[in-house]
Amino acid sequence: MRRLVFLYLIFSMFFAYYSEPPLQEVLDYNLEHSKNLFTIDLYSTLEYEPDNLEELVKGNFSLISISPSIDKMVPSSEILYLFWTADFSIYETRPSFCGLKFVSNSIHYTITFSFKNYSNISSGNTPYLSEVPKAIQIPINTELLNQVQYDDNLSVELSWKIVSLFRDYSIIEIPPFGFTCAPGEEFEVITQGTDYLRYQVHGGENLYFLSKPVLFEQWKENNHFDSVLFSNRKFYHYSIIMNNTTIDSENIYFFDIIENSSGIRYVTSIENFSQNKNYSEFHDFFYPYPLEKQNNTFAFAYFFNYTYNGIGKNNLTLVLVDFFGNTHSFNSEITSKQFTHSGYYNNSEYYYPSIKYIKSDLNIAVLSLSFISLILLLIFIKNRN
Repeated sequence: MRRLVFLYLIFSMFFAYYSEPPLQEVLDYNLEHSKNLFTIDLYSTLEYEPDNLEELVKGNFSLISISPSIDKMVPSSEILYLFWTADFSIYETRPSFCGLKFVSNSIHYTITFSFKNYSNISSGNTPYLSEVPKAIQIPINTELLNQVQYDDNLSVELSWKIVSLFRDYSIIEIPPFGFTCAPGEEFEVITQGTDYLRYQVHGGENLYFLSKPVLFEQWKENNHFDSVLFSNRKFYHYSIIMNNTTIDSENIYFFDIIENSSGIRYVTSIENFSQNKNYSEFHDFFYPYPLEKQNNTFAFAYFFNYTYNGIGKNNLTLVLVDFFGNTHSFNSEITSKQFTHSGYYNNSEYYYPSIKYIKSDLNIAVLSLSFISLILLLIFIKNRN
C-alpha cells in the first residue's frame, strides 16, 4: 500500500488530474470532432480485376462511445449522444485502363437502443456518407433510465451494409490501330457487419441509514457519525457538515481525459489513494432486504465512519457528489450525553442520571441468620457423604 501511495504522489507531480469530472468539455470536443469521423476514399490503382471482388471495398462502421460517460457508465439524467465512425476505401481500375469503374454507393444502417424491456431504433438509407448523422442523440427518456437496478445496462447494437455498384468496361478495337473502353454490365459488391456497445446506467434512488448511533443518542466520549449508503451511483466527493460547519471533506476519485485512435475523448476516474480514509466503497450485488420496501437492488455500497467531539444536540450532514455532478445530502440530529456521578445530573437533558444508591446498616439479627444458615448447609453436606 505504501508503494502505491508513493507512486501516486510521484505520478501526480507530473500529471494534473481533474478534481471534478470534465464532462462538458469532453462532450463539446466530441461533438465538434465527430464531423471528421466518416470518410470514403476512392483509389484508382487497379491494373487487373482482382480474384475476389470483395477486395474492391474495404472498411467498416464502428461504434466508438456514448457521451457524457465515465468508465463505461452513463447518467440517467442527461441527454446522451452516440459517437460512431466509418472508414472505407474503394478501388477501381486506373483511368488509362479499361476494367472496373466505381459507380455509386447505397448505405444502410440500423441502430437499436435497448434498456430493460424497451427499445428504440434509428435507421437510415443514403448514397452519401455525408448524409449519415455523425452524433446520434439516444432516443430513451431519462425517466425510464432513472428506474435502473443493479444489472440494468444501456445497450447499443449496430447493423450496417454498403452496396457498392461497379461497371465493367471492356476493350474494343477501333481499326486500324485504335481501341476504346466499352461499358458492360453493372454488378454489386456488398460489405456488411455489426457492432455492439454496453454501458452501465448511473442513477435511481439511494438507500441511506445511520448505523451508529442507531437510536440517535450516544455517550459524548465515544461520538460517532457512521452511516451506510446503497446506490446505483458512484460518488467522487464527500463532505461532513456539523452545525453548518464543514469538518471533513475529501475526493474519493479524481479524473483524467484520454483519447482513442479515432480522436474521440473519454473521461476516466482515478481512485484517491489517501491513507486518511473515513470511508470504504464496495462494488457488488446488494439486496438490502428488509431495509428496502421496494425490493431495489444496488451495485455500490458506501460505509462512512467519523468521530467527533461535543455534547448536546448536533446536526450532522453527509453530502455526496456523484460522478455526474448531482449532490445528495443525508441529515441526522444526534444527541451526545455525559454520565453522572453520585446522582448528580443537573436536571439537564444532556446527562444520563445515575442509579440511586441507598445506604443501609447491617444489624446483628441479619448477621446471625446468615451464620446459622451456613452451619445448617455444612451439616447437610456432611450427612450426605
